Amino acid sequence: MIRIATAVLALVLAAGLVGCTDDAAQPNISGTPAPPEQPGPPPVFSLQYSSVTLSRGGCFGTCPVYTVTIDGTGHVSWEGQYYVAVEGAAEADVDVAAYTDLLRAFIAARYLEAEEAYTQRPALLVRSDGTCEMGYTTMVDGSTAALTLRMGLYAKSVSLVYGAPQELQALCAMVDAAANTAPWVDGESR
Repeated sequence: MIRIATAVLALVLAAGLVGCTDDAAQPNISGTPAPPEQPGPPPVFSLQYSSVTLSRGGCFGTCPVYTVTIDGTGHVSWEGQYYVAVEGAAEADVDVAAYTDLLRAFIAARYLEAEEAYTQRPALLVRSDGTCEMGYTTMVDGSTAALTLRMGLYAKSVSLVYGAPQELQALCAMVDAAANTAPWVDGESR
């Protein structure tokens, strides 16, 4: 009798172990498979399925708030929200060569290697007694920006709040220039 109970227990344990696999391959609680990790940038992609988006956020003052996207066909989409000359949607077209130059600038600025967010910068506090303390400073008020680069199914977004490298900050100005946002922001003629 003990041998039968031991054999049954061994079968139950073995049956339980058969179903054990890597958790990543298992469905989540809802029963749907977990989504695959976002792939890295593709080595080859169609220009028409790419885009660059700049979103400028507000501040405690009158910083312009808008989103502008340039796609691989040269189409520019604008959505002005606050403190801009053109609120709402607007569209334009730019030369595709200007867009490809912008893509090259993103690659040259090492955008694909950038952190997801820049919210603080290193600082050194020097006390009157001669001691020093390393720390970080953060911004309380100021305009924020986010850049998104899409290449096929791959997308990377970087939030530029405070302390971002100059190369990434310069990309924001390049997107504005390539999309010719000045008339929509300031009301200058197009």
